[in-house]
Amino acid sequence: MRLFVAVPLPITVGDILFSFQKSLRSLPAKLSLVAKKNLHLTLKFLGEVDALQQDIISSRLSQISFIPFSLSISSLGLFPGNRYPRVLWVGLSPEKPLISLQRQIDETLLDLFPTTTSFSAHLTLARVRLLKDPKTFSETFSSLESPSTSFQVSSFCLYSSILRPSGPTHRILETYA
Repeated sequence: MRLFVAVPLPITVGDILFSFQKSLRSLPAKLSLVAKKNLHLTLKFLGEVDALQQDIISSRLSQISFIPFSLSISSLGLFPGNRYPRVLWVGLSPEKPLISLQRQIDETLLDLFPTTTSFSAHLTLARVRLLKDPKTFSETFSSLESPSTSFQVSSFCLYSSILRPSGPTHRILETYA
């Protein structure tokens, strides 16, 4: 089973981001928008995991404790950069409590999975499938205004992900508060 650890988004935040995604259609590129139901804040991608490992992962994650914190959408960005963008995202702040939670998860699963070397506090909104005009794309993207909202992080989840031709299907297996 393909697994990852993530923070689910409140419905209101999903609604705001989904609405913002409509403005991305003005960009001169073919985009694959992340489905509203699949918007989440990934903390650690685990990949293919067997049933025994899943039980161990679940048990370890249940032992993590953290103080709930608030996050705000702070910026728009592109991975790996403006020249040849592959992913469109919104950044989150403050990063410190989120990075702390991500490191706890990383350390808890260290003997099972490699350490995440570079964690970036972001929510993926779309993937670039075809870039028609990089210069115009960059100029148009730069003119977009980031959506504005904040939300409370009081839990994280273990998700399964099934890849289908129509797109991935994510399912929450366990919630850790």
